[in-house]
Amino acid sequence: MQRLMVGLIVLLVSAGTAWALWQRSLHPSFVWGVGLNPTPTGVLTAETTHDVVERARTLGVNTIRVKYTTENEQQRNRVRWAVTEARTPWWQPLQIVMILEHNDLILNGPEPYQAGYDLGLEAASTYRGQVAYYQLGNELAAYALKPTWGGFTPDSYIPEKYERGLTWLRGVSDGIHAGDPKAKRLVTGHWLQHAFWEMAKDDGLAFEAIGWDWFHEELPVPSLVDFEFEEKPYDLIGKLASIAETVWVTEAGVNGDVVGRSKAAAFLTEFITELRTDPRIDGVFVAQLTDEMHNQWSENWQHGLIGIEPVDLANQIWRFSDTVRPEYRAYDALIHQTN
Repeated sequence: MQRLMVGLIVLLVSAGTAWALWQRSLHPSFVWGVGLNPTPTGVLTAETTHDVVERARTLGVNTIRVKYTTENEQQRNRVRWAVTEARTPWWQPLQIVMILEHNDLILNGPEPYQAGYDLGLEAASTYRGQVAYYQLGNELAAYALKPTWGGFTPDSYIPEKYERGLTWLRGVSDGIHAGDPKAKRLVTGHWLQHAFWEMAKDDGLAFEAIGWDWFHEELPVPSLVDFEFEEKPYDLIGKLASIAETVWVTEAGVNGDVVGRSKAAAFLTEFITELRTDPRIDGVFVAQLTDEMHNQWSENWQHGLIGIEPVDLANQIWRFSDTVRPEYRAYDALIHQTN
């Protein structure tokens, strides 16, 4: 009887621990995130995606950011695999942010609202209850920005393009809510293009979070916490916090393929350490977990935390590198020293 009671207590404690871990993963106090390509090596299998997601888990992030693609069955599978792997095991899933990218052809088309609504409804219905946040486009304010303008005042934007962009955004936002009323919506921008989102909020666009991209190709990189504009303090984070209750840095880092790995790692440490001093920042995402095979013909494309290397160039088969990059070590240390 005593053994039975002890066994029951152990079982209850284990179940309670699992439940607590599950709840914490659903509502992390600080989001440690990373952009994730489900099949970055060109090997389009569920096993590849399992490997990638496990690397994210080993790093220690609690959230991944993936793109929603529906070009063909193979592309749909990639997204499906990522969602499945991120939610396994059930008691310690990774939170998912899914990017619904915009397209200038659709924004300029005859029915941007309906196109946005259909996209949002399709994604949210497919992954109902599985995706925490859907990202509405990617830095969409740039679409409406006047050439050479900064983006921090309403007159920085072309009115017709602003209206078209807003119409599409409304469609996506409404479609997501129809497909999954519990899912939250994220908008993103960069540099000083915050006036677009201030106007969109005032015009009734529904979203719960704003993310700001701060990935740069070269050093030096301006401070986001102590940002200055025209040699005067400019509370950019305060602007973002007035737009949405949740504020993330959705793409952090500097290109290690340009500035060098050690300098990129040092920047990441300094930048994120500074972000953690500002209570208005609720999370940070490093731009990309891995290099991506399809970018190999681009200049300075190796800016992931994990590198890849060719196994069979003729057939474009790659593998993950065994060399641990300094940027990976830096982000790993930041996560584990604060958790």
